[in-house]
Amino acid sequence: MLISRPYLGRWFDTYGALPVIIPCMILFALGFVGLSLSTTATLFLISAGVIGIGYGSLLPFMLSVVVERSPPSHRSGHATATFFTLYDSGIALGSFLLGIIVAHTGFVNLFFLLAGFVIMVTFLFLLLFKKQPKVS
Repeated sequence: MLISRPYLGRWFDTYGALPVIIPCMILFALGFVGLSLSTTATLFLISAGVIGIGYGSLLPFMLSVVVERSPPSHRSGHATATFFTLYDSGIALGSFLLGIIVAHTGFVNLFFLLAGFVIMVTFLFLLLFKKQPKVS
């Protein structure tokens, strides 16, 4: 992520959110598929690196989109606080739910499910991103 983040940040500033966020989401999903298929330490580490690039880049880009699309009077405070409240809640609830799911499905199936979930979220993001106009 330390190598990819500066380049992706420039691309985000130059080309906008979609051309950067969508590939990051796809990398995130592909990393989960790689984890589910990994049988060696090498493939496991490569998959972890792909997930790191995808997921690690998403947080600052999504925060930028949220702040950019919120009313100017709410930009720094309300939008950022809401974003991180929902982000932290998702981490907490997701950890709990995934712990229950992995007990019934195993890690291989869990990672496949997570790849599908990321793809579903990507389509939802596309749908909502196009509906919500930028606020200036």
